[in-house]
Amino acid sequence: MEKVERLTNMVALLLTTNRALTLDEIADEIGGYPERGETRRAAFERDKKTLRAEGVPLEVVAQSDGGSAYRINPDSYYLPPLDLADDER
Repeated sequence: MEKVERLTNMVALLLTTNRALTLDEIADEIGGYPERGETRRAAFERDKKTLRAEGVPLEVVAQSDGGSAYRINPDSYYLPPLDLADDER
């Protein structure tokens, strides 16, 4: 799987989930990551950095076990209605 496809799949997943997802949940759902361990974490950290550099508002949600989960709030990501006139569209 190419990086662009993995990033696109991650954005789509995190925009549509009802709750924040852990790294393992994300990786298992979208695929394209190494098997568990430090290499998986490193690839995910690179992807998070790329998404943030592109302006994707990736939120980190602390978990009760001390871990982290991730989500994208659609209200923070999508453009509001532009209310353009017909000639402006």
